[in-house]
Amino acid sequence: MQKLTTAAIAAIGVICVGNVAICSAPRVYFSPGTDCEDQIIKNINGANNIDVAVYSITNHNIRDALIRAHNRGANIRIIADYQQSKGKYSVTQELKKAGIPFVTNYEYRMIYKKGGESKPANENLLHRIMHNKFAIFDNKMVVSGSYNWTYTATRDNAENCIFMDDMSVPFSQQFEYLWDLYNKKD
Repeated sequence: MQKLTTAAIAAIGVICVGNVAICSAPRVYFSPGTDCEDQIIKNINGANNIDVAVYSITNHNIRDALIRAHNRGANIRIIADYQQSKGKYSVTQELKKAGIPFVTNYEYRMIYKKGGESKPANENLLHRIMHNKFAIFDNKMVVSGSYNWTYTATRDNAENCIFMDDMSVPFSQQFEYLWDLYNKKD
C-alpha cells in the first residue's frame, strides 16, 4: 500500500495506519467542550467489549458510564499510567473497586528494578509513563487523540479525539501487548 501524504489524507478524508489496508472516514471532535466526552460515553453505553488505554481518568461522567457498562455485563479492561492513577483526582481506584480489571505500567517497572537501577529485558520496553489515549469498542470502533479522560480536558484544554471505524486491529494488538506486559509476574 502506498503511503498517503498528510495533504492527501486531508483531501480524501480518510485515515490509513501503516500497512493495514483498512481506511475509514474519521469523526473528529475538539475540546474544550463536551463533544469528546459525549462521544466516548455514547460508545461506552453501546459497547459490550471495551479496552481502554489512557494516561489519566478523572472525569466522573466517563467513570460512571464505565461502571454502568460493567454492571450491565460489558467486558472492560483498563490500562492507565501508574503515577496518574495515584493522583488526587483520579477515579481509577473507584473503577478497580467496582470490579473492572485494571493495570498500570508500575507492575512492569518494578519487575526490572534491581539495585536502584532499571534493568528491562529490552531497553525499548521500559515505559516511564503510559501516555496512550485510546479505547476500542466491540473490536470495531476506536477513539484516539490527545484527549485525556479528565475534566480539565473537557473544560479547559485544547484537545482532540478521533473516532474511526474498522481500525481496531493495530490498536487491539498494541492493547494486548501492553496488557500482557503490565500483567507480567516474575
